[in-house]
Amino acid sequence: MANRGGESTLRHVEVRPPRARDGCEGRISVVKRRHGLDRCRYKGYVGMERWVGLGVIADNVVNIGRTMEKQTAP
Repeated sequence: MANRGGESTLRHVEVRPPRARDGCEGRISVVKRRHGLDRCRYKGYVGMERWVGLGVIADNVVNIGRTMEKQTAP
């Protein structure tokens, strides 16, 4: 069967998600699990932004601490 104008090639590009997205989704999963972001303790949209922001900051502090620990270890 002949290829009709490259439809299969276009479909392949549309179906495949960007690779950078994989890392973001993994990071979000870790932050949710490690810092309890499954339930927001604040009310409203502003509260949700605050809750997620604090979770991201907490995860960054943990990652910075681990990096510093690796650098000082003999």
